Amino acid sequence: MRTIILESVLFIALIATVAALLYFLVMSFTPIGSWRTQRRNRHRILREAERDCPIHGMHEEHTLVMLPTGERMCPDCFKETVNG
Repeated sequence: MRTIILESVLFIALIATVAALLYFLVMSFTPIGSWRTQRRNRHRILREAERDCPIHGMHEEHTLVMLPTGERMCPDCFKETVNG
């Protein structure tokens, strides 16, 4: 009984290892991995650019004001717009 359980555990570990190796190879040596890396970098750069107000400088992402259109605005610019 113990041998069967040990064999099952080792077989599952082998499958997980092969899957992890396959994932690593696909992400490292195919256009899919390159595309995914570029997409992740593009989103990070866009988030950083969204946080930078040309007038008031950088703000934390959680302090930005979400407009009804889905755009985000600097809280200082929003206050200036609302108060006139």
